Amino acid sequence: MSAKVTAKAVSQVSNQIPQFISDENPLYEKFLKNYYEFLETLCVYFSVISGYTFEFTLGETVTGQTSGATGKVKGTGAFTGYNKLFLEPTNNLNFQVDEVVVGSTSSSRGTITKLNRKPLNGSKTFRDLIDPDLTSEGILDWFKKEFYPNIRNSASVDLRYFLKHLKKFYRSKGSEKSYRTLFRALYGQDTLDFYYPKVDMLKVSDGNWLQDTVLQLAYDVSYLDFNGLTIVGQTSLATAFVSNVTTRKIGSVPIIELVVT
Repeated sequence: MSAKVTAKAVSQVSNQIPQFISDENPLYEKFLKNYYEFLETLCVYFSVISGYTFEFTLGETVTGQTSGATGKVKGTGAFTGYNKLFLEPTNNLNFQVDEVVVGSTSSSRGTITKLNRKPLNGSKTFRDLIDPDLTSEGILDWFKKEFYPNIRNSASVDLRYFLKHLKKFYRSKGSEKSYRTLFRALYGQDTLDFYYPKVDMLKVSDGNWLQDTVLQLAYDVSYLDFNGLTIVGQTSLATAFVSNVTTRKIGSVPIIELVVT
């Protein structure tokens, strides 16, 4: 993620102030420059590490021991009661919460407890901050609380990947695919069996109407042996398979019926 602020607003202050104001009120110009410089910093809160000094000096470079991120110290919280540094990022890496930072000159050390981007710093890195692949762990945690608070951090799914596909997940909510995704994310389980109650539900007027093709023949006991055989019409040469043979009467006349397919 690109944390380095390139096009700095502070460099434009002198060009935007009328010359007579700069001549008559030089401290005003200096104030504006310091103000915009402050807006472009990254505020790093840190805790003291026992056995090491924590008095970072202005102008020294601070390096994150885990991330490799570097920043120039532009201010400290010496008079605020908080252990914090105002850093001007000097490379394209990001400081991380819980990592140790070391001062290049003072050799001071501290463990980062919180990161706070000032407005211009945050706005110039906004595109990277909203990208799940590039954003910091802190903002990723905020996304999690906002969009999928019930997914545990220990879930087997890659939370960055899950966040990128969250829209598709919600759109497919209620489908088999969404349940497979949910159980894979929560429990690492890929095999699911789905049961739909409608399978075992009686439906009103859901009968299927079938009309058999029946040949009616004059009664002959030999026709009873046609069941399960293929018959051929001597004139038409049509063929059919006899699936059932029954006998009945039409009035007082006995007949044989062949159910054919």
